[in-house]
Amino acid sequence: MTAITITIRETTSISIGATFAEEWQKSARPGWQVQKPDGSWVRK
Repeated sequence: MTAITITIRETTSISIGATFAEEWQKSARPGWQVQKPDGSWVRK
């Protein structure tokens, strides 16, 4: 049971992080750094 719980938490954290990243990219101003889905950072 513990392993399953940990897996669920990790998956939830990843999806929350992805959602935050998407919102950050939408609201980012020109010249700000945004993170691409592959984890690399680029200047917008």
